[in-house]
Amino acid sequence: MGEDRRLRLDLLITICAVVIAAIASGASVYQSYVIRQQYDSAVWPYLSFVVSRDPEQASFVEADLRNDGLGPALIRSVLVTVDGKPVASVDAAVAPLMREAAQSQSHVPHPVRLRDLTSTISAGDVIPAGRSIQLLRADGAPFVERVVAAAPHLNISICYCSLTQRCWIKGFAEQAAQPHDVRACPVDAAPNAVPPAP
Repeated sequence: MGEDRRLRLDLLITICAVVIAAIASGASVYQSYVIRQQYDSAVWPYLSFVVSRDPEQASFVEADLRNDGLGPALIRSVLVTVDGKPVASVDAAVAPLMREAAQSQSHVPHPVRLRDLTSTISAGDVIPAGRSIQLLRADGAPFVERVVAAAPHLNISICYCSLTQRCWIKGFAEQAAQPHDVRACPVDAAPNAVPPAP
């Protein structure tokens, strides 16, 4: 009788020890999860496209890619498309517009100075928190008019990751939308793309 009672007591102690170990293990896992979430938040990049223009005189238009997050954005892939077709870069997308604008000014004695400044953003670049990259700046009404008219046909899709390798995609065509999570970034297709015909 005393032996049975001792066995039951030992079993009860064992069960209590297992339950306590399971609770401690669960608490440790949860604590690790919370710490990971806090770290993710502390290094979270948030990219957005910002377009600035002079609506009255149409003298300039500028498009920037800005990191409003807390951590650096590690650029994994960049895809530039015109009417859904990949092109090599923002330069390749804008070059035909530049030529058209220059031709429209060829008969003017003192043509408006045309200038475009495009970035060389590509996979491997890093945008620090609070910083931005100028993707395009167009000066001169003839060029600005063409860039604004062509904007609905142009898209730049950026896939970027945080330091913890959590990744998002942000597209120029969906400026108002939040970046959406992806498991992994696609391979950068831009180098294989070809510029549109002049």
